[in-house]
Amino acid sequence: MLLKETLDDFDGEMDYNGNAASFIQGLGMPMTEAILGIEMDDSSHQAVYDSIDDILDDLDEVIEASDLEVVLIALEYGWKQLPDKETEWEEYEEETWMLFDDLQQARLNVLERQKRTEEFLQLARTADMHRYILKLLDIGGMDDAIAASRELEDNSEILSVVQKLRQLGKINDAVALAERGLDQQ
Repeated sequence: MLLKETLDDFDGEMDYNGNAASFIQGLGMPMTEAILGIEMDDSSHQAVYDSIDDILDDLDEVIEASDLEVVLIALEYGWKQLPDKETEWEEYEEETWMLFDDLQQARLNVLERQKRTEEFLQLARTADMHRYILKLLDIGGMDDAIAASRELEDNSEILSVVQKLRQLGKINDAVALAERGLDQQ
């Protein structure tokens, strides 16, 4: 496994600029997406979980484990339904909720790469409205995308949708959304 081999060769004292630690931390999402993209039986699944858990327990102190913990969440939940933020918020730490959000992003990445558009839209509608809107615009769902854009609150997301609308020649809609974004400030 790439993570194990990389960690075997890692020496925090020799990683003066932090590039190696940063590389290792960056393996979390690609590993998560790889796990979501393969079929494993229960015993293989548990063996990988135990292996990753042991690796994270033995990490060098200069490597931030939180960037890799999404791999354990992926192994635990896979494509299963995640806990509901509305009803189960108190049952999990905020860090765990952030890992659930990371898992949702990994799921979206896998669905998009596999060109499973309907499943992508279904998940993105609840997990990432910005990506949902951009995908709708990509596939020609202009009216639905414009309607959904009313739910955006983040100015950088509004800006990217405005830019996409402008590229698609929907100038009036782009201006209206941009003005709404400015009104939010």
